[in-house]
Amino acid sequence: MKAIIAGLILATSLSSLASQNASIVKVFDGTNATCKTSQDAYRYKLQAHLVKQAKYEINGDNLELDLKATMLSCDKTETGYSFSDANLFDTFTYQVLMSVDENGEAVFSTVEVSTNEAEVVLFDNKTYQKVVSIESKNNSTKTTEYSASVALDKVLNASELEKFNAGEEVQKTLDLFLKRNINVENGELNMRYTQSYGAFRLKLKLKK
Repeated sequence: MKAIIAGLILATSLSSLASQNASIVKVFDGTNATCKTSQDAYRYKLQAHLVKQAKYEINGDNLELDLKATMLSCDKTETGYSFSDANLFDTFTYQVLMSVDENGEAVFSTVEVSTNEAEVVLFDNKTYQKVVSIESKNNSTKTTEYSASVALDKVLNASELEKFNAGEEVQKTLDLFLKRNINVENGELNMRYTQSYGAFRLKLKLKK
């Protein structure tokens, strides 16, 4: 059975003049998302979030960030259960057990989920101060791309910025998570709330 693991993505060594890949580590719950059973399918009924790539480069006094991410839908297939990429803004459904009928058969209700808006939020993992939030753009692809230019003095604290300006390498970690505002509804339910997904940790090496 196919399972997509939202886990560690190793950094790639690149020229210091080019954009670099940040290493991406799954944090907080310390576990990986798996899709192997019906229990997994229900656990991830609101999907899972996978950051596929994170690149960065220094441009003057700014840090340029480029991210690629996708939603993962855990669905039953002919051979079991499997994750597949899904568009962040596509409407999807899941089944909820409502009751058991007189013949002992389960009665399910279909819940429909739609996305109103979403954003990726990056923050300093030590101070928990927000560095930047990037709005998710609605497009027709299953990969959502995020780009932001952030002033280095918002990314680095005073001592880190001093080291950076002196030509030293500064290792910085930023955590990110997805905030997704959704509608959840069926015949008896109509709710709007924000679901958080994550988090991932980006490990950056910054040097002039």
